[in-house]
Amino acid sequence: MGTKLVEIKHPRKTFIKGTLRGKYWASADELNLINTKTEHFNLNIYEAEIRVTDIHKNDIGEFDDFKN
Repeated sequence: MGTKLVEIKHPRKTFIKGTLRGKYWASADELNLINTKTEHFNLNIYEAEIRVTDIHKNDIGEFDDFKN
């Protein structure tokens, strides 16, 4: 028998809580510096490691400490 491909038609989400450690470079967002008093930066992460402390599947949802 061959391998059967199955298409998933509904999104599945996994929420990961942990510490992100990585290498990045950033540049100031010129469009946001014109009329605001805050600075915004475009971050480009090119290497990263996540030390996972907890994982929630889609049926559990977000972590309580990150909800608005």
